[in-house]
Amino acid sequence: VEYKEPVDVLGRTVETIAQQTGVAVRPMVVLATEARDEERHATAAALKEQCGSRISRFLMTEHNLTEGETVGKHSNENVAVREVYRQLVEEEGMDPFEIMITVVDADSLLSTSYLAHVEAAFKKQQDGRRLVYSGPLNTYRNFADAGLLVQMYEIMRCNTDTFHDPLKCYYPQSNYSLSLGFIAELGYWSIDTMPEDVHTAAKAMVNNFGSLSTVAIPALICNDLVENYGDRYTQAKRHQWGITEMAWHFALAKHMNLSFSSWWAVFGAENRRAGSFFSCAQIFASFIVLPSAGVYAGLYWDTLNPNIQAYVYIYFA
Repeated sequence: VEYKEPVDVLGRTVETIAQQTGVAVRPMVVLATEARDEERHATAAALKEQCGSRISRFLMTEHNLTEGETVGKHSNENVAVREVYRQLVEEEGMDPFEIMITVVDADSLLSTSYLAHVEAAFKKQQDGRRLVYSGPLNTYRNFADAGLLVQMYEIMRCNTDTFHDPLKCYYPQSNYSLSLGFIAELGYWSIDTMPEDVHTAAKAMVNNFGSLSTVAIPALICNDLVENYGDRYTQAKRHQWGITEMAWHFALAKHMNLSFSSWWAVFGAENRRAGSFFSCAQIFASFIVLPSAGVYAGLYWDTLNPNIQAYVYIYFA
């Protein structure tokens, strides 16, 4: 759990982790904190007491920002999960591929069977150790508190993610699961990459030679939407940093010893991803090209070929 929320919001999230059913082993809670947070120890103590014996153990990690790192969820996760690996694998000798890491935001509400569905999906695969598991995006907890425009946009986001094309690459958003051994093989999280969910899925595809590497599971983690228009715009700008993935994909071709077919599979998936550089460029171009074509057609209508006139009629009908 990576957080910057008040303790009552964190308590709500941790409570849904403690209430998980259908799992053979009680979950372990890892609270990824920043060292600059003066309330981190009091927060961790309160959450640990709240969970009691309903979890297997509680771990708080502290992240000191270093040179080259950017502030955010990605760098906190990187430190936290490295510490989990050190304790569970290096010190206690556990198999990292038998340990499932589930990343959740601080305002997340897990369905009571979420972890059970992750485990079931893992065991259903012929070899689920090097895959990412993700449920549908859901931001409906405080849906009624938002304005109409924000509500419409969140409905579109959730609908698109829930009913995604099963033949295309599926990308996790905010909350997802993967084995501790797999994330270690991927080098954990990049310390300077803001869209860590999309980037992790892309790294998984590279590791798996361009194959589809994210498994959709039928269980929800519900997150809060951003109610205020100004704050929602700020969040949208942060989400749009996903266009920087294009530069990383070009760098793969130069610095990774990948076959062209493997690289092209990963690169093609990025091109088709909503929010990628190419998809944004296409949308932006449509706002310029179509109006320009309409103005041109209106000004020179009498000089246009009849076939072109018929096409314009059909297009705008």
